[in-house]
Amino acid sequence: MAHESARISQVHKYVPKEVLSWKINDQWHRGVPDAYYSGNKTDLWVEYKQIAQLPKRVPLIPKLSSLQYQWLREQKERGRNTWVIVFSDQKHIILKEPIFWLEGVDPNIINAYAFSNYRSIANEIISLVQTTE
Repeated sequence: MAHESARISQVHKYVPKEVLSWKINDQWHRGVPDAYYSGNKTDLWVEYKQIAQLPKRVPLIPKLSSLQYQWLREQKERGRNTWVIVFSDQKHIILKEPIFWLEGVDPNIINAYAFSNYRSIANEIISLVQTTE
């Protein structure tokens, strides 16, 4: 299984230079998300998580620390865009709402949130933060 930072780099490879892509490594402020994206339309904070495989019988619940959850939730309440993206060896899931961060996604509907490659994840980010001109 590829390391999480290598997967994030793969996503960033498909984000155009017009979009600021910042891989955050802040040892002083616990809970700060892994990445920040800023385009000409809006911005986005993303916490990335990695699991070996998608669950087949239980909900997919990302393992956020209490500080990560608090940080993301507070930014969401302030009107910021916040996502949790879960990488697995088969597919990747974008969880855009806090309800999914806490209660998870039922394995029967997980494919509705699944992407098969890093380019698709990058395209979702780009479509949120950047207008096409």
